[in-house]
Amino acid sequence: MAATGDTLTLDGTINASNFRVSGPGTVALRHDLTVASGGGFSIADNATVATQADLTIDASSAALNIEGQLSVDSGTLTFNVPAGGGGPAG
Repeated sequence: MAATGDTLTLDGTINASNFRVSGPGTVALRHDLTVASGGGFSIADNATVATQADLTIDASSAALNIEGQLSVDSGTLTFNVPAGGGGPAG
């Protein structure tokens, strides 16, 4: 998904094989996101995923590649990552 310098707002629950955000731009989530087992969750270095509600990103069985920003604009984010995989810093 590419927001091309703008913000793309997704206002529904998402179940995806892969969730990859390329930039520049922002993809805003308003509902839960689940990435399938064996899939991938990635944010390119010039992209942002912003959360705008209390929601969960479940990437507990996915490969993570987060070079860009993960921003909690409002609400609370629960981010499930693979065991021992760590999560984004900062």
